[in-house]
Order: sequence, then C-alpha cells, then structure tokens
Amino acid sequence: MNHLLIDTSNQYLTVVVCKDHDILASTSYQAWQRQSEYLIPEIEKMLKKANLTLKDIKHISCGIGPGSYTGVRISLTVTKVLGTLCHMKVSTLSSLAIMGRKDESYVAIMDARSKRSYIGIYDKGNVLLEDQILPNEQVLELIKKYQPMGFKIISDGNHLPLETIKPNYIEGLCSYGLDAKESDPISLKPIYLRDA
Repeated sequence: MNHLLIDTSNQYLTVVVCKDHDILASTSYQAWQRQSEYLIPEIEKMLKKANLTLKDIKHISCGIGPGSYTGVRISLTVTKVLGTLCHMKVSTLSSLAIMGRKDESYVAIMDARSKRSYIGIYDKGNVLLEDQILPNEQVLELIKKYQPMGFKIISDGNHLPLETIKPNYIEGLCSYGLDAKESDPISLKPIYLRDA
C-alpha cells in the first residue's frame, strides 16, 4: 500500500512516501514558521520523486501534537482535506512518539517555553508516560530515573542542560505511521496540552 506521512508540529517539516515498509522518497528539515508555505510543494516533490500521484496514495498519517499551535494545525488540515477528497485512509500520531521508533526505549522532549517541556516516555511501543507538559525541573528528575535504565533522551533542541539525541522524524513517522489505527478524517483533533 502507498502511504504518505507528514509532520509539521514543531520546527521541522517532514514528508515521507512509502510503499508498504519501503521508503520511496523523504525529506525532513527545519522550516520554522514556513511549514504552511512548504508542505504542499514538498508533498508534490516527494510524490514525483516516488513516481506516484495523490491518486496512488491509499493512506495518510500525520503528527497531531503536542507542539506548535499553528504547526500542528497545518499537517492536520492537509491530512483532513486529502483524506476526504482523495478517499484515503487516515491516521494520527503523537508528535512526541514519532521522535523515536517503536522498537526503542526513549524519553521524548520538546521545548514548551516558559521553563516547561512537552514529554512522553515510550518503551518499545508501550507508552509509559502519556504526553504531557511539565516544568523542566520535573522533566530532569524523570530523565534521572529513566536514563540509567538505558532509555535514550531525544529532544528537538537544547533547552535543557543535558546531552540529547536529535530526533529522526523520517524513521519515527515510518515506525509508527505505517501501522497506525485508522480514524475518520472529519473527527480528527489536535493534541494541545496545558499545564496540569
């Protein structure tokens, strides 16, 4: 099955075209506050590179947050429109989960500003800590607990005083998106987290 995977929930723009589990074309780069401008052209480029058209795509998956308010809405809107107009199966993914792969154990962190972080903890496809927003002090305490257990610390920036691994959004999208649960395009909603 031909699959389109997209994410614009943070500073990166990521587009992947797969046939079953084989990546045919992909791109991922920093496009902060330019995702709305670049997403459709990048989808067109990746489809062309894969020698496919939108009619060939049967399933689309996108990251739905947490992350940038506008960034989350960009990929979600494109997914809703393409899913509805092109009769594609649609699925959504946690933007924190796709920072890593299903076969890894990791703590995913994004800067939520104001000395806070979005955080999710995953262990080989199992969610140990649901996506949430926490003060950075609490995030550092959780890292102290999970890092000695072999969990990778994956972050989209350097807002915390620790060494982290940069996310590979292409691998993450493919790892989670190709087997994601199908949703109704009309009912898709973004994940916006607020302080507890």
